[in-house]
Amino acid sequence: MKIIKILCLSLFLYLIFLSKPALAFCGFYVAKADAYFKKAIDVHPGRPTAGLYYRAGISKFKLGNKSQAIKYLKEAGLSSGPYSTLSAFQLGRLYIQNNETADALASYIIALSSDNKEIREESIYQSTKLNIDLEQYAEAINYGIDYLKNFPSGKWVDEIQSLQAQCFLKTSDYSNAIN
Repeated sequence: MKIIKILCLSLFLYLIFLSKPALAFCGFYVAKADAYFKKAIDVHPGRPTAGLYYRAGISKFKLGNKSQAIKYLKEAGLSSGPYSTLSAFQLGRLYIQNNETADALASYIIALSSDNKEIREESIYQSTKLNIDLEQYAEAINYGIDYLKNFPSGKWVDEIQSLQAQCFLKTSDYSNAIN
């Protein structure tokens, strides 16, 4: 019964956090929810759920505790459900902030299988950019082609076209670079 109360309170505080961004910005609700998530994880019998790990990871992310956020999001990502792709997406963002390009790319590749169109769109976009950062220009071109095919009116169409042109130049494919 105690675990249910803790989970309900932490979920309640998390929902308040999502609905009141101005208040959440000051950190009060995030810090409160974070404390309850930690407590729920500590007292949870057996392995906590992916959802609990995901929410705890997001609260750690919002509080700036990146290493703990990565730990919790990795745990959430071990599931095969929707938290797998959500966690991978958030991990991609964290890894970019930490300049861990290869890990960010691996996370965004996992996030590509999301049912959420916005997550898929940003994941393809980020995969394109990260492949360029890793000097994997052929892969970047392939992700750019996928982006333009799947999101012809997407928010990063112009940037993807520009990135592709740069990749064509880097691979000495001048005829495609001009087009």
